[in-house]
Amino acid sequence: MNHLRTHVKICIYRKKLGDKVQTNLRFAATEKGAVAVENYVFDQEVARKALYSMIVLHEYPLSIMDHHEFCKFVSALQPLFKIGTRNTARKGILSFYDMEKRKAKIFLQKMTCRVAITTDMWTADNQKRGYMAVTGHFIDDSWTLRSCILR
Repeated sequence: MNHLRTHVKICIYRKKLGDKVQTNLRFAATEKGAVAVENYVFDQEVARKALYSMIVLHEYPLSIMDHHEFCKFVSALQPLFKIGTRNTARKGILSFYDMEKRKAKIFLQKMTCRVAITTDMWTADNQKRGYMAVTGHFIDDSWTLRSCILR
């Protein structure tokens, strides 16, 4: 029996407890539309950015973060995701906006063409508040009309 304990301690083929990692798989669509299986690693920050993008794009209220059924739904999709509060969502959305604003400024500084600036007025569906957006329109190097919200 003692020789087995000694062997277990020095065996190079024995896996260590810290080496066990289970790979998660997910289905993804390829460029041709076929379904492929790929490795998946959950990333909290990627999931948060997707949530913030969804809130902004669909004009959901920040109180959706406090809705019990929404939290239950998110937990059913990915139990590892920590949803946070509406204040963390507000801070995350504002930092996301600042980052996109910086990228737009850098992109526009590199442009050698002219930029036409327009203003648009619109009303949010769920809040009945009016907003004004300043948009820059330009034609890029590949002769494609591009638009960028400046303010």
